[in-house]
Amino acid sequence: MNRKTALNAHENQGGMTMAPRLTDKRLAALRNAVAHPKGSILPLIETTAAGTKVWLTAADERALEALGYADSIDDCGHVQDSPDPADEHRTHPHFFRITDAGRAAVRAAEEERTTMTACVFCSIAAGHTPAEIVREWPDALAIRPRSGGVNAGHLLVLPRTHVQDAGDNLEVTAAVMRRAAELLAEHPAANLITSKGAEATQTVYHLHVHVVPRQADDGLPLPWTPQHAARNGA
Repeated sequence: MNRKTALNAHENQGGMTMAPRLTDKRLAALRNAVAHPKGSILPLIETTAAGTKVWLTAADERALEALGYADSIDDCGHVQDSPDPADEHRTHPHFFRITDAGRAAVRAAEEERTTMTACVFCSIAAGHTPAEIVREWPDALAIRPRSGGVNAGHLLVLPRTHVQDAGDNLEVTAAVMRRAAELLAEHPAANLITSKGAEATQTVYHLHVHVVPRQADDGLPLPWTPQHAARNGA
């Protein structure tokens, strides 16, 4: 198979041309290749009562090559379509195999899956753990605290991607703050609060912003209220 066009491959999805993506199907093929003695990427043919289904298509193979996660090589180590001045490898059978970048992609996916399993907010964002979702955006969601919050309007705004705290990824933090500000604007008075580190009272290490509506004499102290009270009473 001639794969020279793979490096410039784009996918047509719903009439739109998009850069190749590492879909679940392609990631599954890479995972299998990691365990294969030669790193071969197999088509994942599944035979059922309904017939035979080939999970990995030629388009999938081109996408994996375009991503740099796979190439085609012969037993001599010659990569297909690379220079072959003496024409020694033209007739050699080549096999489709995972590259070092592909192995790194599998490791990164496994690390992300471990994080999502361990992080309750990641699990909520992925839809694996139930939560009362009040509002959703492409990059974030607003939920009610499981405890019910400090008042009826108390919400948590968190990013869909895992970010440890407000200082971990400034772009993600800015996006989450924007979403929280949308909710804040709906109240005449409210607090916007987030924490970084145990010393600042952070207990869940996935960025989240508290939106807490306020009213006069609601009895809700801020973390520094006792210090102010002590100083004013001195």
